[in-house]
Amino acid sequence: MDNDIILKLVACNLFSEALRSLNLVESDLRVLSDAKYVFRNSRRISRKYPLEVRENAILIVERCQNIQPQLSEELRNLQIEGLDKA
Repeated sequence: MDNDIILKLVACNLFSEALRSLNLVESDLRVLSDAKYVFRNSRRISRKYPLEVRENAILIVERCQNIQPQLSEELRNLQIEGLDKA
């Protein structure tokens, strides 16, 4: 699940309702293993969301399945014009 979606649903107090509507529980969700650190340390997120929202989001991601992105060597070396340094 995307970090921004988690934060927006938590901020609107709709996270649990959204999961119920999809017949899911938190342990069904997969989040990047660094999600809680992003919620805790991102200046952009701390300016946009109050501490209570961020703390609730951290509690949620701690109950989700953590994943690590697996990039192939080809993807790791991919250079995209205009996005990556030349």
